[in-house]
Amino acid sequence: MATPLAAGQVIGQDDLDQVEMNAEDAAGLGLVPVERAGEVVGQVAAVPLREGTLLSAAMVGQPQVPRAGYVEVTVALADGRWPSRVQSGQSVSLIAESASSAEGAWSARATVLEVDRPESGGALVTVELPTDSAAGLALAESATLFMVAIAPDRASTSDEETGTAAGPEAAGGGD
Repeated sequence: MATPLAAGQVIGQDDLDQVEMNAEDAAGLGLVPVERAGEVVGQVAAVPLREGTLLSAAMVGQPQVPRAGYVEVTVALADGRWPSRVQSGQSVSLIAESASSAEGAWSARATVLEVDRPESGGALVTVELPTDSAAGLALAESATLFMVAIAPDRASTSDEETGTAAGPEAAGGGD
């Protein structure tokens, strides 16, 4: 993917990029080959897609958010309490500081689905997180909530025999 897309957004030609990789690996992962990239243009992203995501046929179609065992929720975050470059498809941790140090802090991993930056400041970030984390988020005081970005895993590449695939990195959509 040349650009990030939220689940449900239409994939355009400018959203796609191509990368060279081992043809057997590309076929084994079910990646969309560059000669078939036109077939996904006009389709919708079934999952959040980060820039750099390698596109597979399973990522295109009806939105699959939230996935089974997950909930979709929008959180309001004040300026300075979220990464300004956060984008759809990115893995993040939501953390709520506790009023007492004895209680510790609540945290949960989530996947960003959409980011809205109102003119009034802050951000409204829609995320998908495990259902069992929703109660902790509901109990968190909004003034103590903040978000941190989690670095994506980067697989090393080799200079062996290469093929070409549309998109860039492995399945979009977090834990």
